[in-house]
Amino acid sequence: MGKVGTILIGILIFFVPSYVHAEKSWTLYGVTKHFILFYDSNSISHSSKDIVNLWIKSVSKCNDSAGWAIKDHPNCANVEWLYVLTLIEIDCSNMQDRDIKSLGYSKEGGESLSDETSPWSDIIPESYTEILYRILCH
Repeated sequence: MGKVGTILIGILIFFVPSYVHAEKSWTLYGVTKHFILFYDSNSISHSSKDIVNLWIKSVSKCNDSAGWAIKDHPNCANVEWLYVLTLIEIDCSNMQDRDIKSLGYSKEGGESLSDETSPWSDIIPESYTEILYRILCH
């Protein structure tokens, strides 16, 4: 991602809608075409010297009530959730990550839980997971 990416994230954080800052422990770390990505700084823990655990939040732009809404996008017709919380682990020594569990929150107020741990996978260079890796492992 480099210095340019870090600068762009910094500029983005400065100009984000005010609702993004409503929960102080959630820190914006990325915006994709369809999602707004946060990590919970209060949830960061170390299960071992090289393993970092934390919660991330993926907010759907399809159901966003603020300035980033993309409700008219064709893919939004199938999106039933507002956001998903995912507990992830990052292996700093091997540059890998995995999902431990996730909880989705729907527009109707329902919840969906997945507590199946995914296998370890390599962190893709210049990905949003690499942003977390660089923040937490260096």
